[in-house]
Parts: sequence; C-alpha cells; structure tokens
Amino acid sequence: METRALISWEVFTQAVLPLAASVIYLLLMAYFCFVTQKPMINRFFVVFIGCFVIFLLGPMVNLLPFDAAHRYYDLFRNIVFFSIGIPSLLLGLAQSAELSLSNVTKFSPFLLGATWCSIFVLAPPLDSITPNELPWQNVLFNPQQVYWFQVAWVCVVVLIPCLYLLTKTRKSLLLCLATIWLSLCMALGIIFNQWSWYYGGASLTVFFWVYFVFSDLTTARNSPITKSPFQTTDTEHIVVSKIKHYIQDNLTADLTLDLICQQIGVSRTRAVQLFKQQTKLTINQYITNTRIDRAKHLLVSQNATQTAYDVGFNNPAYFSTVFKKQTGCSPKVFQQKLKATIQT
Repeated sequence: METRALISWEVFTQAVLPLAASVIYLLLMAYFCFVTQKPMINRFFVVFIGCFVIFLLGPMVNLLPFDAAHRYYDLFRNIVFFSIGIPSLLLGLAQSAELSLSNVTKFSPFLLGATWCSIFVLAPPLDSITPNELPWQNVLFNPQQVYWFQVAWVCVVVLIPCLYLLTKTRKSLLLCLATIWLSLCMALGIIFNQWSWYYGGASLTVFFWVYFVFSDLTTARNSPITKSPFQTTDTEHIVVSKIKHYIQDNLTADLTLDLICQQIGVSRTRAVQLFKQQTKLTINQYITNTRIDRAKHLLVSQNATQTAYDVGFNNPAYFSTVFKKQTGCSPKVFQQKLKATIQT
C-alpha cells in the first residue's frame, strides 16, 4: 500500500520550520527582555527578533484560507523586516562589538532599508498578486527584478558589514556568523529560486542564537559570586572601588558599562553584580549621582550650561531635567538658593 507524506518538503522547510523557529525566537526575546543586563544592546536584538518572527510567519500565513490577506501581509512583513529588523540587528552587533559609530553610520541601514522597501512596494514580486491588481501603477520596475535588488541589498547592507566586523573584533563572532548565514541563505535562495533555502536556511539561524544565549547563561552561572550576597571579599571591594574611581576621574567622558568594564578589566556580569551588591545602586545610577554631586559644587562659580558639559552631559536641557529630578529644583533655582545662603 502506497504511503503519502502528510506534508511536502516545501511546506516543511518554508512554513513548518520557520514556525518552529519563531516560537524559539519568542523565548529568546523574553531572555533579552528580562534576563540579561545589556539594555541598549538588547533593545536592538529584541526589535530584530520581533521583526524576524513577523517575517518568518509569512509562508504559514499564506497557507491560511484568507486570500485577500496574503498579499498585504507579505508587503507588511517585508517592509518591517528589511527597514527596521535588519538595521536594528546591525546596530546591535556594532554595540555588542563596542564599536563607536557616527550618527550617519547608524542611520544608513535604516535609510537603505526604506529605499529597498519603496522599490518592493512599487513592484512586489509576489505570486498572489499581479501588477494589474496593485492599487497603484507599476511604472518603475519589472516585479521580478526586485528579487535582484534584494540580493544586492543583502550583500551590501548585511553581508559586507558583517564580514568587516569580523576583521575588527571577535566579541560578536557568533551572532555575526548567524547574520552571515542568514544573508547567504537569502541571497542564494533568490539566485537559484530555492525558497526552501531562503526560509529553511534563515530559520536555522535560531541555533546560533540559542547557543549564544546558552553561552551567556553559562558565563553568568560560572561567575565567581557563588556565596551569600551579604558576604564580600577584599578583591570584590577593590573591583567596586576601581569602578567608582574610574567614573569619578572620567565624568566628562561618554561613560558606558562596556567601556568601564574594559578599562577595569572585569566582565560585565561580574561588574553589575558586585556593584549592585555592595552599593545598592546600578552603575548608571552611580554615574548620574556622581555627576549631579559634582555639578552642585561647580554651580557655585559657573553657569548651568558650562556645568552640564563639565560633568559629562552633552545636552544642557537634559542636564537640567536630571538635576531637577535628583535635587527637586532646577540648576538656576539651586544657584539662587546658594547665593541667598551665602548672603545670609
């Protein structure tokens, strides 16, 4: 008796496998949101994962009996993934590698993503829609040519920057490899018209991310802090003291947790745990408190704008907001109180 597979290979690789990967990615998103202590980097990764899940669910949505929704979901998921998701991933990788980027460089992936999405919207190469069905006239591109634009975009915006990143640092090696694998699967899938490579290969990136999270958890678990949180050693006091002194000596610098840990020679996890354990403050809270305390002394002899720059704030207005939140009054009012006190 002849047996037939319940689902075809195409459906498995293009719909079922991406669906399974999406579920795992959602769990990873929860990890980046609630477990790790890298807020800025995690913010970019969370945005990428959310957009990637929306993108991967496309083939499964196309299997549902809602023909009218297919074309519009395809447009939506591609716009979200390529204009927001991929640029966010690149910024997350750069932050993870501790690279300093200009504002133009940070904005460029979003601009290029929006450019490609504009092309995609004008001439979407979708099987479920024909040019005659578009609510606008296609006057710019043959829809099939959009695939080649996508190959070029993936290579220029994703593949080349990741290869460059690998030549500069190994700090984000695993996620760089995942991104390179993603770009290769997408490019080769389009070139050879193999959508199983495109979606199935993209789904396999989840294994890179799972291993990355596993390594992060292992590092945290193997942290030297295994005793009671009420006990400290001289070495731990020295680490916290070094962090404090570095902050006090470099208030005008652009202080970040990664920079401080690099200069002190301690891991992020250990620095965060030790500092919080001994001071009941986060490192960022201590930076703010120290800057405001320094500002109180400087305001005796100089104006608020100069004081803001002298204690490490690049925006005087933001300095005033933080100062008022910390002290209950603005820098100007604080100065007036100082003068009144001196006169009396």
